[in-house]
Amino acid sequence: MNKLIEELVKKNIDKNHRFFKEVFEGEIYKPTINRGKLRTVIDLGAFHGEFSFYIYDLADKIYAIEPHPDAFKNLVKNCKGLNKIIPAQLIVSNSNGYKWISGNEDGGSHTTDDGIETELKHKVKSKTLATFIKENHIDNVDILKIDIEDHEPYVFGSDDFKEIANKIKFIMGEHIGNSRVILEKYGFEYKETDYGPICEKI
Repeated sequence: MNKLIEELVKKNIDKNHRFFKEVFEGEIYKPTINRGKLRTVIDLGAFHGEFSFYIYDLADKIYAIEPHPDAFKNLVKNCKGLNKIIPAQLIVSNSNGYKWISGNEDGGSHTTDDGIETELKHKVKSKTLATFIKENHIDNVDILKIDIEDHEPYVFGSDDFKEIANKIKFIMGEHIGNSRVILEKYGFEYKETDYGPICEKI
């Protein structure tokens, strides 16, 4: 682990939190570190930055996207001094505009369209993945890590996903099986591994 990240973990990260344990002890994203040098990584559903820290030494640039406002505040705080990580508060979905994120800061938030804002539901800007990639002038995505609580079909099923599908080389995430048919349609090979499902561009 990078020395900067080791210091960060000592100060700010709860090592007993399930996300930290899954990423660093369970190494659920181990297939991502066998892919050599990485130019661009998108960490979609970044929470407090766990996967971004895990992949940090291998990547030139990491876009860490987290919609929940409280988790995003922690993500920004955790990324100080880690110049490769670019945090963005955003719901990546099937449309550009606004959606609502429900749940608390502990993770496992869900996206809704109902337009009702409450103490546990926050209005957040939404964009399609294609819009985000184009606005940030991203030519190539070496790894897309996605963990957005079964909202994956909205991302991969958006009307404009076809415009950027060829820019993505490798996708990993707990729930990507719910988008297998869509991803195979765009030329990804779906595989089940000991660490969970992956999709690789053929």
